[in-house]
Amino acid sequence: PPAGNILPGITRATIIELAKELDITVVEKHFTIEEVYKADNAFFVGTAVEVAPIASINGEKFKGLWEDSAGHNIYLMYRQKVRYNHYQGLTIV
Repeated sequence: PPAGNILPGITRATIIELAKELDITVVEKHFTIEEVYKADNAFFVGTAVEVAPIASINGEKFKGLWEDSAGHNIYLMYRQKVRYNHYQGLTIV
């Protein structure tokens, strides 16, 4: 969704940046429940969960496999970025 009703945090900004690196069009808009039900996959983004897949909504499972989704690719890129930046400059002994 667009910023305004949600906190436009660092995690969200990073996910949008990574999606654009993958040439995924990012559209910030309010979506309808019908659009959600038509989606192959969905995920939450936030500081506490970072990136978390959504398995179903109201008992309706998404059609696609999470592991085959663009969201999963973004998740993997995010984890790599976080791990690299987290340990950058440290000496592990």
